[in-house]
Amino acid sequence: MDTYTVIADFRDKETGKLVCKGSTIEADDERAKALQKAGVIGADPVSDDDTGDLEIKHLGGGVYLLPNGEKVKGKEAAIAALANIEAGDGDGAKTGDGTGQ
Repeated sequence: MDTYTVIADFRDKETGKLVCKGSTIEADDERAKALQKAGVIGADPVSDDDTGDLEIKHLGGGVYLLPNGEKVKGKEAAIAALANIEAGDGDGAKTGDGTGQ
């Protein structure tokens, strides 16, 4: 599978999660072609060097965007969710305390 840059927000049919512009997504050739046809990912895969470090983005109003496209309320919750993502948890904000979506 290759990694692609998301160029438009979309709801992932496979996971049901919102994938936000600027994040990255892994896709096999067939899925990549479908997402490119839909105009939501870039034409070329990104290299590992292009993905850089994972970081959170402040959206305003105490809401933060995680690299996996999830939104989290509160900076501390976002930092904790980012740590989960970096540790390979993948769920990020799925803390069970209502802070993630």
